[in-house]
Amino acid sequence: MRLCGLCDPCAGDGEDLARGVPRFADWGALLAAAAPDLAIIASPTRTHFALARQALEAGVHTFVEKPIVTRRREFDCLCRIAAARGCRLMAGHVERYNPVAIKLRDLLAAGGVAAAGYRFHRSQPHDARIPDDIVVDKAVHDADLAQFLFLFGKFWENFGVCPLNFLGVCPLNFLNLAS
Repeated sequence: MRLCGLCDPCAGDGEDLARGVPRFADWGALLAAAAPDLAIIASPTRTHFALARQALEAGVHTFVEKPIVTRRREFDCLCRIAAARGCRLMAGHVERYNPVAIKLRDLLAAGGVAAAGYRFHRSQPHDARIPDDIVVDKAVHDADLAQFLFLFGKFWENFGVCPLNFLGVCPLNFLNLAS
């Protein structure tokens, strides 16, 4: 794999001298000039739809950090474009690839561990530089991980998020597994 370009709208065009990688201020210019096979979109959530749409329309396989978008109609649109262009569209739910999560899923699948529910407390501070709230930025990983660990292709019937407390703790409760 070769890094063919970076896009940072605040940095301007040019070359990253430390790595010799072309840098672009405009996403469309990167797509046209660098012609990547794969795009990785790691930007504020509010920009995901437009950037992913441009990449998919250019025929580029696209990995978007979670969440891909926050509106169902935008997700459906991206899926239609990906299918029409023969592109893959993937969400950056990276926690499911953590070796601990993989081992736990294997134990659960084999019946080595029993669990009737899942509760996760996220207690790390929310980075003020990230414009999304903690549910969009962090808890979406927990919801995905819970589905990965317990549902094996099914979906949650009941999913609750409690409000953030003064310590920045965002408890998630998953109950009533759908069969």
